[in-house]
Amino acid sequence: MAIRQIKNGKAAGPDNIPGEALNNPITVDGETLEGVESFTYLGSIIDEHGGSDTDVKARIGNARTAFLQLKNIWNSKQLSTNIK
Repeated sequence: MAIRQIKNGKAAGPDNIPGEALNNPITVDGETLEGVESFTYLGSIIDEHGGSDTDVKARIGNARTAFLQLKNIWNSKQLSTNIK
């Protein structure tokens, strides 16, 4: 809820910065940076609210893919349990 208030300019943000200031565009060398919904930082996906739901879902998806690639090995009758 506090994030929504900050985003709407109704509450002070981090370090008591007014909410209106957080909505100002960021410029670097005269070029305005565009906002993004999510980005990857050090291998983790960060969303616009600072949450990790997207990152957790992506990691679960990657683990599922890796596990499914090994499915034939797990189900193989030709390979012994020691090799598996």
